[in-house]
Amino acid sequence: MTIYIRPSKAVIIFTLLGIGIIVTLISNFGPSLILNILTIGGLSIFLYFLLVMPYSITINDEFIRVNRLLYPIKFNRKKIKISSFTYDNVRESARLWASGGIFGYTGWYSTSGVGKYYLSALNLKDIALIEKDNGKKYVINIPIYDPEMQKLMGKKTKLPSSAISMF
Repeated sequence: MTIYIRPSKAVIIFTLLGIGIIVTLISNFGPSLILNILTIGGLSIFLYFLLVMPYSITINDEFIRVNRLLYPIKFNRKKIKISSFTYDNVRESARLWASGGIFGYTGWYSTSGVGKYYLSALNLKDIALIEKDNGKKYVINIPIYDPEMQKLMGKKTKLPSSAISMF
């Protein structure tokens, strides 16, 4: 089953603002070295986040894969533990090396309750924490409260009360 992720309003707004800034920098390309460096750096960062932006999730009995243009993330279903995660958990996290809105939420975050984790999501409404057997932690878009998903996961996951307040 492949689920296409719908971006949140915040992601759309930040992406459009980023595009506006890049267009402004490109239109001023040439007059000064500092603007040229800013333009090339901005385009590079923009392109990187476009390439690592998750656009869909593929879930079957064997694996869960976060589909991205560059380096898809693949999890063996037998070697992971899935638990619920909320917008509040992300909001309370420290951003170590991450983007918080341009082409989604991507990068390394840290929080006292979970520790260091990699977040790759377009929308912070349906997210889950995936812990691999080697201890690495990821937070991805996954509709764990969807009945079809719960059937595939083979368990019921209770909706946390804080999930109602998420945007």
